Amino acid sequence: MAKVNIVRPGEGEILGSGAQQIRILEDGEHTEHRLGFAEVTIPPGTPSPLQHRHAQHDEGFYVLAGTFRFTVGEEQYDAGPAPGSSCRPGRHTRSPTSAT
Repeated sequence: MAKVNIVRPGEGEILGSGAQQIRILEDGEHTEHRLGFAEVTIPPGTPSPLQHRHAQHDEGFYVLAGTFRFTVGEEQYDAGPAPGSSCRPGRHTRSPTSAT
């Protein structure tokens, strides 16, 4: 297993098309599936996924622009560009609410 996995601009698997895209930077292959990492572009107004859960891992987010709304159970949290946000295992969803 490689000690360092470098994904350069223009590299990585691209999922989706148009304005909404996911670029896979780490799919767990190099971390024994302890960590996955993706660059996600989601325009405002994009429907959010249903609340879902990840039983085996936490999920982290780094908002670069605009505002993202995280819903955990019945509670909602808005996050803008910041050092980061995370969701512990359990039911949650997210949706973009604005762009800059």
